[in-house]
Amino acid sequence: PRLVEPGLGPVLQALTRLHRLALHGRSLMLKERSGRRSSLPRRLLRSFAALSGLMPRLVTLLLVFAPVAEGSDDVVPAPVPAMPPEVFAVACEVLACLIHNARESKRGFIAAGGLDGIL
Repeated sequence: PRLVEPGLGPVLQALTRLHRLALHGRSLMLKERSGRRSSLPRRLLRSFAALSGLMPRLVTLLLVFAPVAEGSDDVVPAPVPAMPPEVFAVACEVLACLIHNARESKRGFIAAGGLDGIL
């Protein structure tokens, strides 16, 4: 946590690039399952994420940094480093793209403590 600036600029930059790759012209809106396979770029991204251990690292990011409440002007430093809301939102959206329609990814997310990181 002390290796990056308080705004987590480099982390946000990396997450934004992952976000662009994960969405790739799509939105996070729910849609009816069609039964068709995911596109090749989407499957490759999920395979890369699984093989590189990306999802557990994103979950760890959520667990290590506590989200900052919007509009909070806390003068007393928190015991846990604070995560800017935009970083939290982008990390959650990347995770949502990675676990969407992927049963094993959902199990891995829960096993890594992802629900605790979000809640």
